[in-house]
Amino acid sequence: MRLLPFIVLTSALTLPAAGPVRAQDDYPLHHPETLRRYEALNRAADGQDPLRLRDVEVHPYLSGTDTLFNLYDRQRISPAPLDLPCAALPLLRLLDGTRSRPAILQTLARDPAGETRVREWLQALDEGLFLEDRRFREHLIALVRDFQAAPVREPICAGNAYARDPDELRAWVSGQLDLSHPSAPSPRVAGLIAPHIDYGRGAPTYAKAYARLKGQRGVARVVILGTAHMPAYRPFAFTRKAYETPLGRCRTDTAFVSRLLARYPHPAFEDEFLHRGEHAIELQLPYLQALFGPEVALVPILCGSLHTFIESGDDPMEDAAIRDFRDALRAALAASPGRTLIVAASDLAHMGRQFGDRFAMTDDVLRQVEADDRRMLVPVIQGDADGFLRDLVHDRDARRICGSAPIYTLLKVLEPKPGTLLEYRQCTDPARTCTVTIPAIIYHSHESRVTSPESDP
Repeated sequence: MRLLPFIVLTSALTLPAAGPVRAQDDYPLHHPETLRRYEALNRAADGQDPLRLRDVEVHPYLSGTDTLFNLYDRQRISPAPLDLPCAALPLLRLLDGTRSRPAILQTLARDPAGETRVREWLQALDEGLFLEDRRFREHLIALVRDFQAAPVREPICAGNAYARDPDELRAWVSGQLDLSHPSAPSPRVAGLIAPHIDYGRGAPTYAKAYARLKGQRGVARVVILGTAHMPAYRPFAFTRKAYETPLGRCRTDTAFVSRLLARYPHPAFEDEFLHRGEHAIELQLPYLQALFGPEVALVPILCGSLHTFIESGDDPMEDAAIRDFRDALRAALAASPGRTLIVAASDLAHMGRQFGDRFAMTDDVLRQVEADDRRMLVPVIQGDADGFLRDLVHDRDARRICGSAPIYTLLKVLEPKPGTLLEYRQCTDPARTCTVTIPAIIYHSHESRVTSPESDP
């Protein structure tokens, strides 16, 4: 299979921005107001809803000599991707919410064979939950309700990004950490920026980051600030659910969450459903479990986008929900026994045709991306959250930094002394249609003493 350049077919196929905090009257799919509206639509539905394709990724690719269109739902509401032939392109263009099924058939079906083909495509789209119709709405409502009731957030990357077999996964992670183990003990670590890209491309960088945690003692919990790739309504999404991987079930430090909520006077669970389909936090866990045990205590929090602030140039700290989160997290850190590590699960640039650019990733382009990334990372390494934001505002986030909110939040909470860039990597596909850049950065605590089993209780 060979991917072709990403294309946008209609407005219905435009990718939403990664995890934006939405306007107050624009609710994401999982929001209670959306679900109430869907329930009302379902009660009134007569089976003749205008057909609309949901906001999904559409990628053309070559399979032998045939061009196929792969539809993929980043929100993981559709159970599986769907391939359609190139001949279905006219149908996809018509699924804009203005035409009924009979009208579409009348437009496209020139003969009985053509009508049969269009009906089959519509059935595949309907059964795959790629249409915004009654079947999809009923499925979404049930999915959100089931997730709300579940005590555990089930793994979504097992058998895909990493091995499903626990022994195989444990051996692989241990081997990665051994390859990157530093020769000298590390001072106490306070914060870490690690990737959230798949292990196939990012494993060496994950290992560079997490190997510095070997030998760290007295770690009571890890606060993971993950990137919310899907639309969020609030700037932060909490959960009390335990995260699970094949290595075991990580318990959520609910006492820490309660301390945090006691100082945070804003809705914290409105976007909890985003945890179900988000990979950014999960991909940190096998490394943390290998280092601190399978039941390592977590505080998993997803961060919405800084996009509105980057566009306007406004200070995020003027937003009460963001400022209060910083203050509440600082207070919870001070009031909680034992050490707390903070991890920002963040990738950097997303460039190339796969992300909507019209150019290939030539050597010159890759060199410029690296130069721009390294300039942006100077304030990040210095612990300067405001300088980091100024760089994003300066070029309007031209490189699509995926993870700016977790990085900004970590820096605002910790106000660390200068950190260390352990690795910067460009993950460029062989065909050079795209590149994703990733960092590993570590910040030591202000007392900065060397960690050893004897000296770090």
